[in-house]
Amino acid sequence: MKKYFCALILFHSLASMAQSNIETLDIYEESKKIGLVSYLTLIQHYAPQAVIYADKNIQDATAVDEVNKSYIFLTIGFNSLINQLSADMNQKNSPSRYKKLNTYLKDRNGNKKIENYYTLLELIEFHFMKLYYMNDGSSTQKIVGPDEALAFVGGVPYTIYKDFKAVNTAKVAALTTLLKELRLKSLSEILPKKGKE
Repeated sequence: MKKYFCALILFHSLASMAQSNIETLDIYEESKKIGLVSYLTLIQHYAPQAVIYADKNIQDATAVDEVNKSYIFLTIGFNSLINQLSADMNQKNSPSRYKKLNTYLKDRNGNKKIENYYTLLELIEFHFMKLYYMNDGSSTQKIVGPDEALAFVGGVPYTIYKDFKAVNTAKVAALTTLLKELRLKSLSEILPKKGKE
């Protein structure tokens, strides 16, 4: 009975520590440390939720308009990055640019071979931060807490990594397929149609 009680206390302490760590976690920064797929997955799930939240909860039309504009520019940068990276990997028949971009995202050490992607990454970061810390017309706040953000990320696809020993064509095909599945939807796809009831 005593061992059971000690184990229960230990489990409760560990659970409390884990909850405490999650509450202070900056899921956006953590996703970058994991890598490009995690980073893009977080944005893919979080950004539409920001738009839906603004549409339902923010009364200030100007603030909602700013959210929608940020989402449109984010979508342009985000989908351009995915499409360009996919095209470049297919053209070179090599996943090396993906690997370099993945490394850059984690440590921000520049690499001349991927400089053309930096502007797109800056565009993505700028507009995503506007959604991440949304202005509701009176104050700036995160639209969801860490628990919800972790739920948005879900299981980051692992299949991208397990086939890296295959030939380059298979690697590039796997990467480009995964990246294309991460594209952001347009505003018209995520917002409810108004006026038709």
